Amino acid sequence: MSYDLVDDTQDKGAPANLYSIKVEGRPFYYTDHQRELVVNFDGKPRKFTPKQISRTGITNAYNLADASVTDVILPINDPASYILNGLITPQIVEIQISEVHINDPALEVRSLLVGFVTGIAPAPSENTVTLSVSSLTAVHLSASVPTVTYSRNCNHAFGDEHCKFDVDSISAKVTATDNNLWTVTVNRLSLDKFEGGTVTNLRSGVTQNIVTASDGKIVTIGGFADLLPGDQLKLTPGCNKLVDGDCATKYNNAINFGGYPKVPRKNPFIKGFGERDLQEYGGAPT
Repeated sequence: MSYDLVDDTQDKGAPANLYSIKVEGRPFYYTDHQRELVVNFDGKPRKFTPKQISRTGITNAYNLADASVTDVILPINDPASYILNGLITPQIVEIQISEVHINDPALEVRSLLVGFVTGIAPAPSENTVTLSVSSLTAVHLSASVPTVTYSRNCNHAFGDEHCKFDVDSISAKVTATDNNLWTVTVNRLSLDKFEGGTVTNLRSGVTQNIVTASDGKIVTIGGFADLLPGDQLKLTPGCNKLVDGDCATKYNNAINFGGYPKVPRKNPFIKGFGERDLQEYGGAPT
């Protein structure tokens, strides 16, 4: 019996969903079926582990059949969720969603969507992580043309090739003594200068943004579910991306500033020039 024959039965053969998620080169194979499934996938027998995983209906973006999008919902305490929560920079996360009919002796796999994760939204109150998934066509159609934002804030990422600041020179290493998912306790009390920066678990390589840091406790956005007491952490301060703020006064790096500090705070053609704008421009415009 084949997939098509079972699909024509009254109950459509009770299809189970298969999810293949590859993040940072590490594959995860999940199914929403109640038991483990071993199927021929990508030319090899693969074990798909039962998970509380679900998805929304697959829809077509831009009125194109191959521009498919959906949302995949994972438990927040899942190993794949831990890694995904730690991604603070765009990275390639491949995902393939398939179906298999349990009543099909051949367990023929039918692919529904092959694409990439384009968004990650943790929901701690619901203990879930929602992945926005788009097919390759949908990703290409939604891609934005690279632009520069004309604002007072710097466009560079702190420490990148445009910023040119050596962030390693101001980083610090500490040891984790306790971990409560969102809050990490370390062996250093003075942490204020790292607020708004990042913390990296040197054992796992996972990096999180720091919300607050003081009195030996670091609160992060995504949390470290797999962090262990004794793990070495790398702390890096952040930058407020203002030329008259951290860029010049804290890091003496105004020469590499990537913003436009003289951009008016409001549209002068509508609101006119405020007193602060006049001071910055050295008097009323002529």
